[in-house]
Amino acid sequence: MKLLVFLSRVSFVYNLCMVAIMGMRYFNWVPAKTLQSTGLVEGFFLAIVLNAVLVIWLLVLMSRSGLRSLPPPAWLFIFITMCFIFQLYLIVK
Repeated sequence: MKLLVFLSRVSFVYNLCMVAIMGMRYFNWVPAKTLQSTGLVEGFFLAIVLNAVLVIWLLVLMSRSGLRSLPPPAWLFIFITMCFIFQLYLIVK
């Protein structure tokens, strides 16, 4: 369970990178190109993979023992799920 909470926090940081990269489409507020490329890799590629793993893991947990089995930061898992749905929308679009 500790691994799930740790990976969800890492995924939260990756999703924040995704939001920052989406914002850089309109505003160039990060001048360093290396920082932009790092954020692009973390925000779009690693976040999708990690979110998929976490959402599948959460669905398995919830199917076994219901909604009560979620670890304490439930808002974090809701945020990760919503970001994953948005990322799937971006891929399909």
